Amino acid sequence: MINPDHFAVTFARAAHLIRTSPDVAQQKAALRALVALTKLGSITVLVREGTIEVEGQSIAPALPLVTELIGQLERHGVTTISFSKGAPPSEVLNLLKRLAADPDTDNVEELAEYLAAEWRGTGVFVTLAGTSAAEAFDHEVPVTRAPPLTSLAAAMRRLAASPHGDDVLDRLNAVGVEVQHALEADRLEEAIQALSAVIGLEGKAPNDHVRRCYGITLRRGLTRGILQKVTGMLQDSRYGDAASRVLRRAGADGTKVLVDQINSQPTMQERRISFGSLRDVDEGYHLMVSMLRHPDWYVVRNSAWLVGELGIREVVPELAMALEHRDGRVRQAAAVALAKVGTPETLGHLSRLLTEGDPRLRRLVLTAVQGPEATALVRPLASILEREKDPKLATEYVEALGRIRTPDAVAILMRTAHSGRWFGRRPKPVRLAAIDALRRSRYPAVLETLEELVRDRDRDVQEAAREALAELREASQ
Repeated sequence: MINPDHFAVTFARAAHLIRTSPDVAQQKAALRALVALTKLGSITVLVREGTIEVEGQSIAPALPLVTELIGQLERHGVTTISFSKGAPPSEVLNLLKRLAADPDTDNVEELAEYLAAEWRGTGVFVTLAGTSAAEAFDHEVPVTRAPPLTSLAAAMRRLAASPHGDDVLDRLNAVGVEVQHALEADRLEEAIQALSAVIGLEGKAPNDHVRRCYGITLRRGLTRGILQKVTGMLQDSRYGDAASRVLRRAGADGTKVLVDQINSQPTMQERRISFGSLRDVDEGYHLMVSMLRHPDWYVVRNSAWLVGELGIREVVPELAMALEHRDGRVRQAAAVALAKVGTPETLGHLSRLLTEGDPRLRRLVLTAVQGPEATALVRPLASILEREKDPKLATEYVEALGRIRTPDAVAILMRTAHSGRWFGRRPKPVRLAAIDALRRSRYPAVLETLEELVRDRDRDVQEAAREALAELREASQ
């Protein structure tokens, strides 16, 4: 993953040294550092109203040389710079040189002509102030003379000229061969874009014959090896949508490769980042759904677990379907995920689990309830708590409310800490759990309740309230 602050400072330093330093060794070192970062993935830099964003994150002007970089970009009328993954060093250098030179005019229109006439490239794309979306391509990119058309681009152009003609299979076969050549030459981005375009043309096929031709080509092309490379591009800001579309078209095979990649990552943090990146691409939702409907039980289980960890509410209907899965491990993972998501959409499913599920599953669900995000669960939990006969399970409900820790949850805990009516008094373990939850809540409003409980008839309750009261008073000083 690229750190936006680090990239901004590296970019700013390189631009500064190219403009001001006579030391060629310093300039080369700064250029190498910037090029090395572009090899990690494509990067988009946005300039507007005196600020700069890298990959959508605002960069603090206080960082070294960032204010100077903003000034350089604004003087040239540049609003967006996109670096493709592995942008050619010559183009990066020429970009820095162009930014270092003072523009000959302050007139934006003349400046646009100046830039568009002399800046061309394949890996660094620039958009100028006042450029419309339709014109953006004409005004994009500094640097060198445009290269000749690649063999894959030429094959795609021939296919686009007659995407549904009689010889469509021959044209598709030619594209398939060139995709393989592009992958062998490490032109992964071009290959992914071509596959995504072929999938788009397949969707417009006018009849079954043409559809079969596209299907044959894609079945041949979407091998496990290719899909493994494609998954590595999901987090790329420029090619992520195309990569996701390719994986989605691959169906269960694409989902399986994605799950295997996520599971093979050494740390849980990396797994969360990879799965969470699906939120950032247009097709990501469909991939999540595919993973939760996968025929292999462990794929569904692992996906449900990650959905719960990330609190992804968009796929609650798929989690609800997984509650009926034939494998008990999947049902448990889906139940825990619903509890972790904890939105109003989960209430009906969780209420049924907490009233009808076996005690072990209910404990798993209650343990998964975490933080204020689950505020929608407060009232259902309180309602079930009042009816719960098992003191151990009732204690789990109290602890869940304590973890939610919203004002409503704390109010219920204050009531629960009291003994209740003469008949049907609350069990001592439940009251002690409520006092402990009040202690951890740190709400000033609980002090009065704890002062009342210090005078309770039960000595254990008295002692617990006294200790909680002393701790909260000490923390407030």
